[in-house]
Amino acid sequence: MATYESPESLHFKDYWQVFRSRLGIVLTLFVIILATGYVWTAYFVTKQYGGTTAIRILRVGQEKDIHVFDPNDGQYFDPIFFESEKETLESKTVLYPVIKSLDLQKVWSERYYNGAHEMNVDEVYLLLKSPRHLSIEPRRGSNILDITAYSEDTNEAPRIANAIAAEYISYRTSTEESKSTRGLDSLQDQIKQQQAVVDAAKKNIEDIRLRDHIDISATETNDTQLDDELQRKEQMLDEQRSDTVARQVRFDSLKNLTTEQLIDTLPALGLDDANISEIRQQQLQAQSNMESLLKSGYGADHPRVQSLQASISKLGDQLSQLADGKRKALEIDLAVSTEKLNLLQKDVDGLREQVRSERSEKMTPYLDAVKEADRQQLLLDQLNIRYKQESVDTGVQGDPAQIISQAEPWPDPVKPVMWKNLLFSGIIGVILSLSVAFFIEYLDTSVKTLTDVEKTLGAPVLTIVPKGTKTLNKETEDSPHAESYRILRARIDLQAGANGGNSITILSGGPGEGKSTTLFNLGFVCAQSGQSTVIIDADLRRPSLHTILGLPLSTGLSDFLEAGGSIAPYLRATAIPNLHVVLAGTRPAEAKSLFNSEAVRKILDELKQMYQVVLIDSPPALGVSDASVISHEVDKTVLVIQHRRYPREVSLRAKRAIEDVQGNLIGVVLNNVALNTHEGYYYYGAYADYYNKPQKGGAARRGRPKIPTAAPDAPSPGTNGHSDEF
Repeated sequence: MATYESPESLHFKDYWQVFRSRLGIVLTLFVIILATGYVWTAYFVTKQYGGTTAIRILRVGQEKDIHVFDPNDGQYFDPIFFESEKETLESKTVLYPVIKSLDLQKVWSERYYNGAHEMNVDEVYLLLKSPRHLSIEPRRGSNILDITAYSEDTNEAPRIANAIAAEYISYRTSTEESKSTRGLDSLQDQIKQQQAVVDAAKKNIEDIRLRDHIDISATETNDTQLDDELQRKEQMLDEQRSDTVARQVRFDSLKNLTTEQLIDTLPALGLDDANISEIRQQQLQAQSNMESLLKSGYGADHPRVQSLQASISKLGDQLSQLADGKRKALEIDLAVSTEKLNLLQKDVDGLREQVRSERSEKMTPYLDAVKEADRQQLLLDQLNIRYKQESVDTGVQGDPAQIISQAEPWPDPVKPVMWKNLLFSGIIGVILSLSVAFFIEYLDTSVKTLTDVEKTLGAPVLTIVPKGTKTLNKETEDSPHAESYRILRARIDLQAGANGGNSITILSGGPGEGKSTTLFNLGFVCAQSGQSTVIIDADLRRPSLHTILGLPLSTGLSDFLEAGGSIAPYLRATAIPNLHVVLAGTRPAEAKSLFNSEAVRKILDELKQMYQVVLIDSPPALGVSDASVISHEVDKTVLVIQHRRYPREVSLRAKRAIEDVQGNLIGVVLNNVALNTHEGYYYYGAYADYYNKPQKGGAARRGRPKIPTAAPDAPSPGTNGHSDEF
């Protein structure tokens, strides 16, 4: 027994197929959500108006003039500074005065609570600084901030923006003035303290002079001369010491070099010698000439080679002598410099001793006090200069912030933004509609594809019937839908094989799957092909063949079951050539209890001798025993499954019902298929395009004669002369 297998992993085409099959749901949900977004935005969302005030701000201590090429001026965009100023604008220090000046506490309590609740200042503050009512953004690359306020009142929004800007400027101005005043006061305090220190230092000098009886006029001249001479000699000593050290380093570096290394180093040290350079050039020329002779084939014993060799050796000796002389000269130069350094050191030591001897111990405290007084006076002068500079800067400093443009009422609302809400609704619509479509697809366990049928039932699909197909007697003669039933007829004929058998029933798992229409249309194409065909309406609970043929519900199967005898008197001819019918009868409900295998077998034995094709319309297989009786007695059973109608379990149970009574299930008809929703059905749909084209040499036939309700009598049994084999 076939069981349902889980589908393989899905590919893009599978998702595309789901989208196509659920396109109606997707479009419906998308349009509903998009329309909901539009209606909500247009009629239910509160409109908000805006107003923007632009202010230019400067950092603390910066001039207001623009320095274009200075990245440190007050105009340069500093993200950290602007973020801190944004926080200041949103702080209680700025917004509380705005709330008070505009009386927002009362206005908003009335607006948002209809006076039922009086908002406190903190509630108004939190509401005001929220993105719903306030937005502060810097213009990148500039020192301008845009303060944008939003409100349901057209005129309130610009008032709020302008009030925030004015309060911020007032706050910044007072803050800067307070900082400047505190700075000047602090400087004044420092100046007073320093003046006291200077006065104390001067008093100390006078006290020491009086205490030690120091004659300032007699000592100042002599002390000054000695100090100047000592300073000059000390400077000369430092210079000579540096020169001597440099000469010592140079001599130590050159004394251990070879003659050739020394000659190569002298030019770099600025000690180049003309004689050394000339002899070195002659030596190099002689070496080059000798190498040329050797390359030309002259041997080492050749007179010219030996002459050049002797000349090179002589020049080398001369270079060595000159190098040794250079070393000696450098050594003498170092000795002279060292001796000069020693002489200067003796002079400095002598002057220092003279200064120490001439100055008594009582002068040292006095001179130290003079130096300390001079140092304190210098600090006092610097503080006075700083105070004057700060006073001037405070007087000329510009405003820390300026209003560039004030907010004006905007005639059109800025919130909500229709296109943004529609875009958001569209995105939500796409996501939700696709999610619902795939969720429905996930929950839908009905038959969707040919593969579903074959995997679930293990039976072949005999044909695909397109959606919208009606009974063929109500369509045009060249209806493309007839081709599906011609395919079904051919497949059933091929399924006959050696077993033969011309009795067929078409049943379904549940009602409404199109079994009666399928059976009638099969009989229609069989009759059109020239086969004598009879259709028996054995669905005694819901007979339908009389409605399809437009006939009154006259005697038929139910009457036969009650009366017995032959079925032949109940045969009725139709307006369709080669097609006869046995209707359900006048009392189908009362006769359903008489419907059994013996009655069906008797009917089939008689009609199979008279007709090439015997078709029995069966009730649904589930819940009614008649289908099992018919399926057991007929030669072939075809199961009709409506595309995407019932769960697969219904079709599985219908198949089991057929197998339980040893019915011969030869295949499945997949009914009511929307051919345009699946690529696998494309070639079935191509029939319609092909058959609807006008035929060559004339227009396609546009219709067929209307079938009359009256019909000739049925033929007598055994008069057709056809074979029993289907």
